[in-house]
Amino acid sequence: MVLTNGTEGYIIPAPKVETERVFNNDRLYLNPLPLDQITLYKTNGFVLKQNTGWEE
Repeated sequence: MVLTNGTEGYIIPAPKVETERVFNNDRLYLNPLPLDQITLYKTNGFVLKQNTGWEE
């Protein structure tokens, strides 16, 4: 926290690199596609690939 004029200022939420959260896992952003939907597309001649990080 940095104060100026005694009681006013601002907050630095992550002043150190060690305290910053880093998300490097693709699974955290995409949900898996339902397997029945992948099968349905395949039976109708289309290819629907599972999202990265999830098994088919």
